[in-house]
Amino acid sequence: MEQNITIEQLSGIKRLSSEYIQFGNEYIYCRFEPPVNEPTVFGFPARINALAVCLMHKGELVGEVDSKPIELKPKSVLLFGGRNVVHINSDGHAKIEAEVLFLSTQFLHDLNFDMSAIDLHSLVESKPEPVMADLSDLELEKLNYVMGLFRLIAKSDPDSPISKNSARCIAQMLFYQMLEFHDQRNRAQERSSIAASSPQSRQSVYVQEFMQLLQQHHRRHRSISFYADKLFISPKYLSHLIKEATGKSASDLIGDIVIQEAKNMLRYSNKNIQQIAYELNFSTQSSFGKYFKHITGMSPTEFQKK
Repeated sequence: MEQNITIEQLSGIKRLSSEYIQFGNEYIYCRFEPPVNEPTVFGFPARINALAVCLMHKGELVGEVDSKPIELKPKSVLLFGGRNVVHINSDGHAKIEAEVLFLSTQFLHDLNFDMSAIDLHSLVESKPEPVMADLSDLELEKLNYVMGLFRLIAKSDPDSPISKNSARCIAQMLFYQMLEFHDQRNRAQERSSIAASSPQSRQSVYVQEFMQLLQQHHRRHRSISFYADKLFISPKYLSHLIKEATGKSASDLIGDIVIQEAKNMLRYSNKNIQQIAYELNFSTQSSFGKYFKHITGMSPTEFQKK
């Protein structure tokens, strides 16, 4: 039976770490170096109320995430969150060298992402595995740099608004880097698939290009015909391709990304609702409100008060 662990309870791993720094209730940075003389905190099935990022430098670990086997080797990174049940086999842990971050759910909630920079279709379709292995030298250099920034900020005053905002910026950098690594791997697989000239290859290209256009133009254009014109196909054919590939209609995908952008602006920008409506190319504040409520079930004002 799994155990539920809060980020506060993770302080018990301090005795196992060669370096342990806690940045308030925001995150924990720790480094493990041999010899680690006790079992890891995940030596039993556990669910943690945080997002964990483990960058492996030396040694090997095996275990399970949601009952699926994982193997963590040098130049690999493991990510798991509060929904995952994790069990790490303690055999071999004494010889590992790794850096681990535990980011609290509240810290994650305060992060803001530019949805236009994220390939949502690729992310959903490819279902990323918890372990990203065989990091290139450049990828490893980037992650080492980001981990080092987390370590340095953790030594700052956790009550300082500047330090907290710096930590959030670094967390955003980490996630963008991980998304970039994933996207590069996914695109390489797609190129190989297209090169194989399967009957579905051209249709896959249309779907991919639609998602790229959507990221670029969702603030100004919400009609299927706009994207179909860009692809030189009919709106009906585009709708068919999107539905077949994703299980969602093109209108739903457009609505998803527009609403996520609207939520980010409502929660994190200093703009009022009228300004946000203008930036998202709605003719009036009222039409923006109706669109938002139709998709989310609440008005923009109600969302801001949540």
